[in-house]
Amino acid sequence: MLSRTRLGLLSACIALLVGCGGKKKGGPDLCSELQACGGDVLGSWQVDALCPDPMTATQLLGAQLPAACQDAVQSVELPTYELALEYTATTRSVTGTAAIDARMSLSQRCVAAAAQLQLPLSDTVCGLVGSLAVLQLRANVPDAMLSCTLVDGNCACDLTGTLPLDSTASYVVRDNQLVEGDSAQDYCVSGNQLALRSVELGQLHAHRQ
Repeated sequence: MLSRTRLGLLSACIALLVGCGGKKKGGPDLCSELQACGGDVLGSWQVDALCPDPMTATQLLGAQLPAACQDAVQSVELPTYELALEYTATTRSVTGTAAIDARMSLSQRCVAAAAQLQLPLSDTVCGLVGSLAVLQLRANVPDAMLSCTLVDGNCACDLTGTLPLDSTASYVVRDNQLVEGDSAQDYCVSGNQLALRSVELGQLHAHRQ
């Protein structure tokens, strides 16, 4: 049986999914190199596009799993989302949700590390891993569905659901960056358009509401 600690790690990885994919709603130029120019960020913004680095996203997600599972993440996407930002003089708020779609391949070594047991993999064992893990995942993704089956000797798992993205943080403006704690984010406001790059969100593009 999966330990509460290991299941907690699976749950914790969901917090990173905001940076793990997104449906680009504009042209390909939206994901071009961001030139930080600063500007007045105060007010409300509606997100039009997320342009994350898929490799970084899978590495961030994999880093939350046991060492034996760090190569388990195959892909992470946010196929659709509704996301808004609000900046006051001192705080940044994010509100919205995103559909998530992640795929993982769990080896016998990974499952053994997570379960603290040496278990020969089978469809039954893979199904049990999915059934136990999804109970923890639903703490962050209430409608999470996780299905795992035996494919080529590993447990192939598909995770879907709707992720709440609400969060608030304090920030300061420093040069052409928005600084939240240890995270410095390049940004540029041009007319009614905002471009932002951060570890948590990847590259983001929004329009002023």
